[in-house]
Amino acid sequence: MKNKPRFLDLTKIVLPYPGVVSILHRVSGIGMVFSWPFLIPIIGHGWHHDKYHSYLSIIFTQPGRFFLWIISCAYLYHMCSGLRHFYDDFVHGQSLYWSRLSAKLAIVSAGVLCLISFYKIVL
Repeated sequence: MKNKPRFLDLTKIVLPYPGVVSILHRVSGIGMVFSWPFLIPIIGHGWHHDKYHSYLSIIFTQPGRFFLWIISCAYLYHMCSGLRHFYDDFVHGQSLYWSRLSAKLAIVSAGVLCLISFYKIVL
């Protein structure tokens, strides 16, 4: 009979880059879904509606811009990671080298896009 570990120390388990990208892709998707109640009133109301101007006055405060930046980072990361998954599934295939490289590229490109959006939205 094999001795199976009873208690795993989850802090010592290190996920490879493709696993981290996959989990963060799911987390960013959930964040996008939960951001819809905040974004739909902004998109849904017309330019001359009173509620639209009240939402804009909230967004143009510093905490509102920061919240909008967090939402845009979730969308940008989800896009970069989704393109990576799409390319892996339909074009390149499942090689370990490409999977690790594309995961690193997805993280770096999402980070660069988030920094650009920080400059454009928050500052």
